[in-house]
Amino acid sequence: MSRRDRLSAACWATLDFHMSSGSEQRKLAAIMFTDMVGYSALSQRNEKLAQELLEEHRALLRPLFPRFNGTEIKTIGDAFLVEFHSALEAAQCSIEIQRALAKRNHDVPAERRIEIKIGIHIGDVVHRDGDVYGDGVNIASRIEPLAGAGGICVSMDVERQIRNALEARFEKLAPTELKNISVTMDLFRIVLPWEKQPDSAPTRRPSKTGVSRSRVLAAAAIVILLVLATVVLRLSKPASRASAIRSIAVKPLDYFGGDTNQTFLADGMTEALTRYLSDISALHVRSRSTVMTHKGRQETIKEFATAVDTDAVVEGSIQREGNRLRITVQLIEAATDRHLWATNYDRDMSDFFKVQSEVAQAIAQEIDVRLTPQDQTRLANAPSAKPEVIEAYLQGRWQLDRRTVSGFTNAIAHFERVIDLDSTYAPGYAGLASAYAMQPFFMSVPGTNAAVRAKLFAEKTLGFDPNSAEALSALGFVQMWADRNWAAAEASFKKAIKSNTSFAQAHFFYANLLARRGRFKEALDENQKAIVLEPNAEAFQMVHGLIYFWSGDRKRGIEITETAARLFPDFRLLTRSLAMVFVAQGDYARAITLLNVPGKEIDDLSHAFLGAAYAGAGQPEEARRILRRLQEAAVSRYVSPNAFMILHASLHEMDRAFEMLEAANRDRHPNVCGAAIQLDFIGLRGDPRFTEFLKREGLNIETPAR
Repeated sequence: MSRRDRLSAACWATLDFHMSSGSEQRKLAAIMFTDMVGYSALSQRNEKLAQELLEEHRALLRPLFPRFNGTEIKTIGDAFLVEFHSALEAAQCSIEIQRALAKRNHDVPAERRIEIKIGIHIGDVVHRDGDVYGDGVNIASRIEPLAGAGGICVSMDVERQIRNALEARFEKLAPTELKNISVTMDLFRIVLPWEKQPDSAPTRRPSKTGVSRSRVLAAAAIVILLVLATVVLRLSKPASRASAIRSIAVKPLDYFGGDTNQTFLADGMTEALTRYLSDISALHVRSRSTVMTHKGRQETIKEFATAVDTDAVVEGSIQREGNRLRITVQLIEAATDRHLWATNYDRDMSDFFKVQSEVAQAIAQEIDVRLTPQDQTRLANAPSAKPEVIEAYLQGRWQLDRRTVSGFTNAIAHFERVIDLDSTYAPGYAGLASAYAMQPFFMSVPGTNAAVRAKLFAEKTLGFDPNSAEALSALGFVQMWADRNWAAAEASFKKAIKSNTSFAQAHFFYANLLARRGRFKEALDENQKAIVLEPNAEAFQMVHGLIYFWSGDRKRGIEITETAARLFPDFRLLTRSLAMVFVAQGDYARAITLLNVPGKEIDDLSHAFLGAAYAGAGQPEEARRILRRLQEAAVSRYVSPNAFMILHASLHEMDRAFEMLEAANRDRHPNVCGAAIQLDFIGLRGDPRFTEFLKREGLNIETPAR
């Protein structure tokens, strides 16, 4: 019995068992069956090469399936069994597979070529226990051999559904009896665009006025010489290796599996791989925030590369079975769509970050990028931990990146679980340090409580890793807004940047310090570095506009802030910042329109600025209504005195406003450290008590914005 017969028999035997032993789900589906050409023979001659090509073939094909809504059911030796929602998607995926392999095979020796045959049929299938059986599977496996090397064979049912939707030509095959298939079937071969077309024109006798035989021979000789010259030029020209590649983007990786709660793994791997590639000094790596805006888009590699302006793209996927991960990664040259390198890993969850480090080093080697000793040290320090620790950490990072109230709450819970599981896992402490350092900017919590925790966890991290850029940045941020220790904070930021110049958060936090000290030009330069690293980070764009506004260039500040608000309409802090700017400009109507959106939840400070806008617009009763609402809320939860300060100042209740300023200062609300420039305090300016407060607290600067 041939291998094909054994595979088919296994499919039918399994189907018979399942149909007689339990429930199953039946449906109509398009089935693709693929098979490597000559794999068995190669295995006998050179088992090592056969295995190497098999793994490369899997790494190339797997990322293509989900792009066309395909679900990999299983591998059977060197064969793939894939299910699609429609015949059209199956055919489109098949063409893309053969296109990728044709490009890959263009410049490789014959013995290293990877060629596959593909068969597609649409029919009844049975789902059970994660596998697929039935008529659709059996017929697809039978028609696949008729496709030929590099070809695609489809049944008449498939051809009928796709012939008017697919820009391709079909060749009807000669009648062929399919083993164990009782019904005669018409089969078709998809003619691929890059295949040579046979010369079907009839042979004609040359006429008396036609070209002479000698002239034909002369023309043929010229063609031969041109071909030889082309070959010589190609051989003499140095190979265009990927040495010209100096920028890379990690396309958002795909998660294969039905559990949508596991997509954090793919996002976590995208972030980790981006971070480890960023550790290579000679590479410019497109930021996570930039590439993640393309998540879920149906784009070709070339379209994605053009959008993010990169020389090469890293594409891949991740699957999970228990604590085992299957990770597939490939590197593609953007200009040529050429696959430069591909591999896959079957590893334990505990090696999640080590795999990313290995991939980064392999890519550097492939494109001839030299790793400095510092690069090598950073890449060698990939942490490992128990699977449950890695999972909790990745969930924490995913939640933290959301920059929402629930995101911060959930992130802290996940990071706390990390250190409960492993008290020596430094990244868990660093995550907590970052979360608490930023928490008071996003949530109504006492700054004093957050500051204590942020410093504690930052110092704990630095005990394990003295050069942790994340921990140093978080520590510096708290030293700035809670301690007001400007020198210590600046030293922490500079050390973080020296440790990892690609860590955008360090540049961003440092820009905040510089602005609060009135060093606006330096602040803009530093924040611009953060934006270059993370162009789509909402907070970076927001603060850039505010720095211009604080420095006195109000027109430019408003332009940038308005642009950012259009780009990121769901970022609550940006909406509040723009409303603050409108209130400061006396444009109360626009502030009210921006903040008073029915059904849209806003935070306490946004409520306070809405009240200030109403007061400025001559509607003090509305401001008092908001004040009463916050006072009622404060009975059962924390409401920052900063919000009350804004409202009392807008109502010209200055004694009460200054009482709230002192309370906000005791609570270490983070905005107070920038009181000389920040717009929360615009209603207090001009009162001598405010000038005295700034001087007493060491918050006065030489050139505050007015």
